[in-house]
Amino acid sequence: MLAFRRVIQFITFCALIATVLASPAGRRTLGATKTSNADRISRGLSPLKPRALYKADTTHEARNYPSGTPGGTCPSGTTPANCGVLVKAGDKEAVNTVKTLGLHLEADVDVALSCSILGLPILNGIKLCCDKVFPLGVLALGCTRL
Repeated sequence: MLAFRRVIQFITFCALIATVLASPAGRRTLGATKTSNADRISRGLSPLKPRALYKADTTHEARNYPSGTPGGTCPSGTTPANCGVLVKAGDKEAVNTVKTLGLHLEADVDVALSCSILGLPILNGIKLCCDKVFPLGVLALGCTRL
């Protein structure tokens, strides 16, 4: 009879533990789910320490090369361009391009050749602000240095 009573007490004890563990309050107190800082503050507790979003043991060094962004901005109505060369319209480098486009320019007009207006870098390119850039950046007119 005494053994039977111990078995009943053990079963009752296990049922009680299972009920406590199944309740939401039991889960919160056992740390099964994380609570937000809003929950903690509403219960009168202090907020949790913020999690680190970076590794404090790593160092960040400054670049030893330019960022690629122009030093200034172009005035309104002009297009920023990165051009290969800036010459006069009468120079032999520009004459064929000017003729191909059907333009009639004075020989002393500045023209820029091999321009990129999409921000693509040109090796040793010149940063300019141009009034008119022809398709594919073949030629640009009215350019001033940036």
